[in-house]
Amino acid sequence: MPKSQPNAVDKMVGKRIREQRVSLGLSEDELGTRIDMPGKRVQALEEGRERAGAAVLFKLCAALGVNVSVFFQ
Repeated sequence: MPKSQPNAVDKMVGKRIREQRVSLGLSEDELGTRIDMPGKRVQALEEGRERAGAAVLFKLCAALGVNVSVFFQ
């Protein structure tokens, strides 16, 4: 079965994750360490290739010091 293309919402959330990470001067690996996942998975989230579920969003909020609404604005 072919992989589906990233959906628009996943891409938007990923873009916001990247913006927040970069604003704090963190690498993908550094953020990954903070949220207990490999940097390659952070990259997949930021590119919209992987969907950030509730648990991951919760960890991201804590690691980045933001409210979840930041990812959906």
